[in-house]
Amino acid sequence: MQKVLHKISSWVLLLVPLSLSISIDFNTKAILLFTIFLLLDYKNFYKNLKLAISDKFVLFLMIIFFIQFIGLSHISNKDIIVDYLERKASFLVLPILTYIYIKKYKINLNKFLKRLSYGILLISLISVINLIYGYGSYNMNFLAKNIPNGHIYTGLYLSFSAIIFWKYFFSENQKILKNIFFYFIPFVLSIIILIIIGSRTALIALIICSIFSIFYIIKINKTKQLLFVCLFITMCVCIFIYLNNDILNRFSMIFASTEKNNPLLQRVIQWNCAINIFKENIFFGVGPEKIQHLLNSCYNLNKFNGHKFNLNSHNQYLDEATKNGILGLITILILYFSNLYYSLKEKNLNYTFFLIIIIIVSFAENIFSRQAGIVFYSFLNSLFFLSHLDKKNYLK
Repeated sequence: MQKVLHKISSWVLLLVPLSLSISIDFNTKAILLFTIFLLLDYKNFYKNLKLAISDKFVLFLMIIFFIQFIGLSHISNKDIIVDYLERKASFLVLPILTYIYIKKYKINLNKFLKRLSYGILLISLISVINLIYGYGSYNMNFLAKNIPNGHIYTGLYLSFSAIIFWKYFFSENQKILKNIFFYFIPFVLSIIILIIIGSRTALIALIICSIFSIFYIIKINKTKQLLFVCLFITMCVCIFIYLNNDILNRFSMIFASTEKNNPLLQRVIQWNCAINIFKENIFFGVGPEKIQHLLNSCYNLNKFNGHKFNLNSHNQYLDEATKNGILGLITILILYFSNLYYSLKEKNLNYTFFLIIIIIVSFAENIFSRQAGIVFYSFLNSLFFLSHLDKKNYLK
């Protein structure tokens, strides 16, 4: 019976991040199922719940939730406060639930990460094929807007899956043909989907992680294999981009000379507006209710049409800074980079890759503005970080 429960628990755990690739409603149900499953052993649940809320590491992971109350102090409307806290609740809940789970069950992180990566790739591939079939032809803008959670979050999930495949392609000691089939082909497929949906930031994050991984690959004496793989991928990607005008146009927009066509120049305006708001409200920010109005006013002054679409700052660091002041900015920087240091110290390469992707994507997107980003970060960060509770869980 215990073995059966353990197997079921591993799939319930997997469903929490994997369900994000399907829909937010499904993810909410998956978190609820995860909670109910842990509550089945209610004595163990309440025992470990007490331990969790007194554990300094769990409290550290939850700090980003508590810092939100600085911004909420600017709001008088209770409905807005409740709605905002509901969206941010995963920062509070998931570290606790993960702690309780780890205390009760052993986790094979290698198996978990592989299942998650295959699941994300499969769901993304099915979604893309279904959307292309439904539309009647390939259209990047249509895919970017209609793929579950949009190209930003799907790109975030895929870039993480891709780097997991990349890492295991070099680290698994089995025949090269098996490695190619189980890891290299999924890695290439992930890149192709990232390009197809136009997820530029996630693709850049993946490239940076791949470059960073070179030191690891050289260390395990697989340099020749690396060179061959890099040449093959570069050739395939270049041919793929060159043969498709939509893809070529989207990625060439980065080099356009006008703000209307260049997303990077547009980002600079958004960032400058957010920086100016932060400078004027450096200590306590302006809160989540006023920020969009102030950004829109700044866009108008700069003759930028971002106000028509209510564009946010497109930078998670500036989002925290403008909403919660200097403490919000310091909190997210400490959370990111202390965990990155910890992952490097423990030589946990998968955790390092995960954090590098989050840190890079945070420069260009407000990934914590929606449940799709909050759950992905909070759950996996808690799972990696809290694995110190059982050294056997640690993924070297």
